[in-house]
Amino acid sequence: MADIQMGNVYEVNKQIMKDQPFLTREQIEDKFDLIYDFFYNNKTYFMLLCNERKDYTLFNIMSGSQIDYAVEDVFECFENRGFLQAIELTEDKDAIEFWVKINNESYCYYLFPYDEGVLEYYE
Repeated sequence: MADIQMGNVYEVNKQIMKDQPFLTREQIEDKFDLIYDFFYNNKTYFMLLCNERKDYTLFNIMSGSQIDYAVEDVFECFENRGFLQAIELTEDKDAIEFWVKINNESYCYYLFPYDEGVLEYYE
């Protein structure tokens, strides 16, 4: 039952977002610090995921000096997909939620730490 309810909430949000305007360049740039701080205050690996589209991108941030590049790459990921409509830190602060319009339909992407999903082996 919980899955059905969550699906319904997503569908309602998706319908609401369908009519929302695109973010301006200034609004997008205002979110730079949010994403920078999210990368800085978390671990090494991150995933940008849209479950509905089965679309994901992995980020491997090896040092603090790479964070600026990673933030720019997040925005480039969306430039290659569609038009941003919203960028917000989730209520539990575990992810950043992005809404993007692609081919006249809105989709939700989440950026979240993914260290537990990566296995590394060293010699």
